[in-house]
Amino acid sequence: MKTKNYFSIIAFQFLSVWMFAQLSTTEELFVDSVMNANYNPNGPGAVILIAKAGKPVFRKAYGLASIELNVKNKPEYAFHIASVSKQVVSVCMLKLAAEGKLSLQDDIRKHLTGYNTHGRKITIEQILRHTAGIPNYTAKDDFLAKAPVAISTEELKKSFMQDSLLFEPDSDYCYSNSNYLLAGLIIEKVSGRSLSEFLNEQIFKPCEMNNTFVGNDDSVFVNAVTGYSVGNNNRYTASTFMSWCYMYGCGGIISTVDDLLKFNNALLSGKIIKREWLEKAWQSYTLSNGTSINYGLGWGVGEFNGLKYLEHGGLDSGFSSDVAFFPAKQLYMLILSNTDAGPWSFFATIACKLNGVNVSQPAPVQPAVNALKEYEGVYSFKATFTMLPMQRLITLENGHLYSKVK
Repeated sequence: MKTKNYFSIIAFQFLSVWMFAQLSTTEELFVDSVMNANYNPNGPGAVILIAKAGKPVFRKAYGLASIELNVKNKPEYAFHIASVSKQVVSVCMLKLAAEGKLSLQDDIRKHLTGYNTHGRKITIEQILRHTAGIPNYTAKDDFLAKAPVAISTEELKKSFMQDSLLFEPDSDYCYSNSNYLLAGLIIEKVSGRSLSEFLNEQIFKPCEMNNTFVGNDDSVFVNAVTGYSVGNNNRYTASTFMSWCYMYGCGGIISTVDDLLKFNNALLSGKIIKREWLEKAWQSYTLSNGTSINYGLGWGVGEFNGLKYLEHGGLDSGFSSDVAFFPAKQLYMLILSNTDAGPWSFFATIACKLNGVNVSQPAPVQPAVNALKEYEGVYSFKATFTMLPMQRLITLENGHLYSKVK
């Protein structure tokens, strides 16, 4: 009798998870329509994966992996994940801390002898959450001109080490790729392994991420798609070449949606680090002035309509990405794209739909065409997760304003 009850409970639990891990037909049609509206079948596209309770419930590719060869994207293809790599590097640092090989409160000079902190104590924790005040080397005016030429990580470190801090550590927040380059160097110093070796041995292999690689200038990667940028007249151009050395620690991973789901599942199961360390990474930090920065240790942290989410975007020349996890819903979402016209705006639209969040629409306004014309132009800005300067092109066509990120 006990055996029968036991198996009945297991069967019920299995059925509950199976029933939970589904999208309704309406949701599937919605996701598909949004993706089709944003990715032309004759242009670069994306792969989207949605998982519930760790199981894929929607997985589909859009657009072309190669425009030149007219090759369609496939869900199995690999993309540059850009700054989503920071989550992986942060976990490496947490793993070393859990093993007692370093402390998140260590002054970075303990591991990077001679690094110029301008007389301040800068901790490992501060670089992981971007509150160290270290300037972003990819935001320098001459970065794009230098990016095609490979340099050593030591030279790259020196390129920003002497620059004054942007603020006193922990008094403000500024997203900076320099922080995660330093994190990569510390991982190498403490582990005695190259960052690539450490990632392979401690993350990729244990998680069975068999189609995930650390990019370098000397290799060709199987099933990796071609990246594209938006050029003049909204035509796509091959992405600008950038040496992989500039992605060290902050954005150098090539992966697939399936492998990134394996990574997320491994984190949730405690396979890589204990839950207490993961919860620490998922905690938004509060500055000394009481302001929450909505960022933890490699994860953006937010709340919408009472629902907590953990997110990170990525942008590289020719590639963009976004990943989000909603713990209460056990919902994991991921888009990898081979165009740098990022998915961030409609990614949020899909997330709201799947979480049952109704976003109120503002009342429509119909100004005069002459008034609309004043908004035409090119607007320069720097997105939170970008590694490149960005522009938004606003045009007026047939009485409507159109916006495109370039």
